[in-house]
Amino acid sequence: MIKKRLTRRIGVEFMTPSDLSPEDRELVRQAWSVRGKASAPYSHFRVGAAVRSARGGVYVGCNVEVCTYSQTTHAEQAAIAAMVSAEGPRARVVAIAIAAAPGKCSIIDPMLTDGFTDAAAVDDLNRAAVPCGHCLQIINEMAAGPEMCIIGYHPDGLVSVVTLCDTLPFALKPADIV
Repeated sequence: MIKKRLTRRIGVEFMTPSDLSPEDRELVRQAWSVRGKASAPYSHFRVGAAVRSARGGVYVGCNVEVCTYSQTTHAEQAAIAAMVSAEGPRARVVAIAIAAAPGKCSIIDPMLTDGFTDAAAVDDLNRAAVPCGHCLQIINEMAAGPEMCIIGYHPDGLVSVVTLCDTLPFALKPADIV
């Protein structure tokens, strides 16, 4: 028997790159640029990421696959590692841009869209580039705050903007385990 149910809506904005601030457009440009350097011989799923630190630095990373997959470095992870390498362990992410390949960004399970009447909105959601759960946890631990901006870029020109707290509403914090 259900005693209580909490329903939470997430806010995802869709726009074109020209609608972004100049700083965020540059972040997207750098993520797209480094995506071309990704090593994805198995999945052919190339991802680039660029993070902006609280100090204003911009750091990039791309995915590097190995045949065991579990040892693969994700683009977001590589960009954050570059930031920490440059600024130290107290560096914090204020924004991240992710650029992913066409047709490889599905985030919405078709079962979850049953009853949706806006097919175009569902299509937009399925083209949004968002971090995987593993990367969301890394971003969460290195974020300046839960309202930090995650910008997803799809090469057809679609940009999605969502906050960290909307993508990871039940985030595990380091303070939760110590």
